[in-house]
Amino acid sequence: IRGAARELAMALDRPFIDIDGKKLIASLEKKKKSGKATRVQIADKTGADSIFLRSVTNVDPQSPTPEWMSRRLIQVGMRPISLAVDITNYVMMELGQPLHAFDAEKIIGTLRVQRAGKYSTLTTLDNQKRKLHKDDLLIADDVKPLALAGTMGGLDSEVTSETRRIAIEAAHFDSVAIAQNSRRHILSSEASRRFERGVDPLLAPIASARAAMMLIELAGAIYVGTSKVTKPAKNITLTFDPKEITALLGATYSAVEIKRALAAIGCVVRSSGKKMTSIAPSWRRDLVHVADIAEEVARFFGYERIPSILPAVKTSTEGNIGLSPLQQRRRGIALALAHRGFTEVHNYPFVSAEQMALYGFTGERAKTFEIANPMSDQFPFLRTHMTPGLEIPTSKRPTSAQIKKIYESVPKQALHVAGVIAGDFENSGWWGKARKGDWSDAVDIASELLEELVGEFEVVNTELAPWHPGRCAEFRVNGKAVAHAGEIHPRVTAALQLPERTSVFALVLDAIPFASATVASPVITMPAAIQDISLFVDEKVTAAEVRDAL
Repeated sequence: IRGAARELAMALDRPFIDIDGKKLIASLEKKKKSGKATRVQIADKTGADSIFLRSVTNVDPQSPTPEWMSRRLIQVGMRPISLAVDITNYVMMELGQPLHAFDAEKIIGTLRVQRAGKYSTLTTLDNQKRKLHKDDLLIADDVKPLALAGTMGGLDSEVTSETRRIAIEAAHFDSVAIAQNSRRHILSSEASRRFERGVDPLLAPIASARAAMMLIELAGAIYVGTSKVTKPAKNITLTFDPKEITALLGATYSAVEIKRALAAIGCVVRSSGKKMTSIAPSWRRDLVHVADIAEEVARFFGYERIPSILPAVKTSTEGNIGLSPLQQRRRGIALALAHRGFTEVHNYPFVSAEQMALYGFTGERAKTFEIANPMSDQFPFLRTHMTPGLEIPTSKRPTSAQIKKIYESVPKQALHVAGVIAGDFENSGWWGKARKGDWSDAVDIASELLEELVGEFEVVNTELAPWHPGRCAEFRVNGKAVAHAGEIHPRVTAALQLPERTSVFALVLDAIPFASATVASPVITMPAAIQDISLFVDEKVTAAEVRDAL
């Protein structure tokens, strides 16, 4: 609600009246009485940088949730549960800071933010016993885990109808750690979604004080103290030239207009010569690039101010408007494969160590990058070859292809194209029965692509994982290997339950030189003289050697 009110104030050009956090905290401290307050620590500094734990006692467990609060919670899609829980949910929806209420009587010793480590299981509030990963971020006491931090509380510390001492936790958790918690346990909550997207780092003390005050007013609670760990939040500062905004948006905005737009969203803007410096407010941690500033300026003044015009492009004699030679090559290959019945697929580039071993990648070919924040713990590595992943769509379509860089963000990565042929390669019809694809089809397609790209190349037999020994062709241009095609090793086919004779071709496009300009040959006016020659050669003689001899 706080964020929506701020946006509405900006849209209507009205002043935004924020909650007075200092006044609220001062009012709470005036109500402090002597009593036992639970202590808090942060054992894992990467998982959280600040936490506030406000302790209240003498809570009347029979105090009902006010009708106005229940109605508002229902209107935002939340179910009223009990007064303490409803207050934490209400404050979260009101201010945007997730909170959690612990039964303080069930906390043994100190409450701390830590990784799961030795803890193996946790039963969450949805009554699910969850197996913990060693890197899960938890809230725990001296003897047991109490909650999946920023995601869901535990059943062992749940506030019940008999709870009289409550510890209200408000923290600023690392967004990546919470996203990993949620992903590992397939558990998404209102709290986790907010932490994943980023929460105002200065909001925890205000929101926890607000919740404590509401417990005092609505449940007769007595505030007995706060334990906290804090770290000053760094301001996000960005220096830019106002001309960059105009260049990005395609519309002219003066320095005064830019300053006005940024001030409306809470930024402090300073000018120095031709440059401007923006200091983002604590609730806008996303303003880190000039493009982010440009987006806010466009949003403030309206997108209708940006003219709808086509960008200027260069035309080429080949008819490809504004395409670079590499783009023309990629488009041509995509069309050629589509004409042969292939479907372009976009698969995740993530693999497991088991997949790498299955495909036979060893030594230098097995060196890869481990992902710091994998989408799945089963696939923590980036693939080193285009083949892993291509086999997935074959159950739905017998031919598929992929054209992309293996690692987009790593320097000097070549563009690759790979395709898989599995099952029927030619459909049945009046012309005959269906024909299953085999290694020769993969070799033919690779040959056709290379003929279009470079013209002359050499084909030799080779052995290279993951292809079948003896059914793998290597294509060379100027003595350098640029492509491979053939049948996938039976071990891989069996393990992945692929059709027999599944075949794959793979080309490194950046390793293939661009063909020189084509010189048109004169039209021959005489009839062609054709000779058919049959030769007997040793089985070790390659087709390339025969062609060169002729």
